[in-house]
Amino acid sequence: MPEPASLDRDIAAYMAMQERYESEYLGQWIVVFDEKAVGVYASFEEAGEAAFELFGDGPYLIRRIGERTANLPDSIIFGH
Repeated sequence: MPEPASLDRDIAAYMAMQERYESEYLGQWIVVFDEKAVGVYASFEEAGEAAFELFGDGPYLIRRIGERTANLPDSIIFGH
């Protein structure tokens, strides 16, 4: 498996390309790995399966295009 960029860098890369993808793929799911968009999918499940097949356990970013992120406390994100 290829070594990933940090997840923070993948998030920053998505933010830089977000507007372009929103114009064409609004509501679909994007996979970002190593600061590159590697696929757009109709569902989260399809995106997750493709990402796992390509990159194993990750990390990689799966984001719904056009959806703004919520700021959640770490205890929710990590289930503590």
